Formats: sequence, C-alpha cells, structure tokens
Amino acid sequence: MEAFAVVGLIGNIMAFIDYGQKALSTMSSIYKSASGASFEHEQLKTAIKNLQDVAQQIDDPSPVHNNAALKPLSNCARKCQEICKKFIEFLDSLLAKDDSKWAAFRATVKILRKSHEKQQLVEDLDMCRKMLNSAVLSDYR
Repeated sequence: MEAFAVVGLIGNIMAFIDYGQKALSTMSSIYKSASGASFEHEQLKTAIKNLQDVAQQIDDPSPVHNNAALKPLSNCARKCQEICKKFIEFLDSLLAKDDSKWAAFRATVKILRKSHEKQQLVEDLDMCRKMLNSAVLSDYR
C-alpha cells in the first residue's frame, strides 16, 4: 500500500509543477505584452474578430441578401456575432490593468480561475462555426 501512496504523491507533485509552470508562463506572457493580454488570448481575439467580421458580412441586410432561402444562414450569422461579442468581452475582462508584475499576477489568477468558462465559450464558438459551415453548404445545393 505504501508504494501506491508514493506513486500518487509523485503524480500530485508533477501535476503541481506542471500547473505552476503554466501559470508562470502565462504571467510572463502577460507582463511582456503591451496590451495586457497573454499571447494566446491575443491570437484568440484576432481569430474571433475575423469570424465576427465574416458573420457580419453574411448577416448584411442589403436587398441583395434579403432572400427567404438565406434566412437560416442569416440567423446563424447573428447568433455567431452574439457569441463573438460575448467572448471578446470575456477576454477583455481578463486583461492586466497596468504593466506591473502584480497586475500580471492578478490577471493570471483570473485566467486560471475562469478557464472552464473560457472552454465553454470556445465550444460555443466552435458550434457556431459548424452551424455556419452547414448553412453555407446547404445554400450551395
């Protein structure tokens, strides 16, 4: 039984070290960033803004696009825009307030605490992307 306890303890120590390394890496990225966001969040925000622009172009209310057949696509695009807006607001809430190490630490703690919420938004955005793909493919038929 003692051997299993040692193996469990070693596993917990390794998990703690991994978690600490991720936290330090994130904090360093935030501290070095001019925007107060981690590199990952900056890339994610750029991709979300691109998707939001595409969805906005699809949901264009011009008479050319005012077709009953395009209504499902327009609805998907509108839902996608809502999710993108929510995600950008979420990412903005995780920014460091200034360029101090303490602000970077606080932002890192917020990021780690809200990782499940971020994962849910990523899944919602992926679902939105799939819905847009399906709607576009069904319109081509």
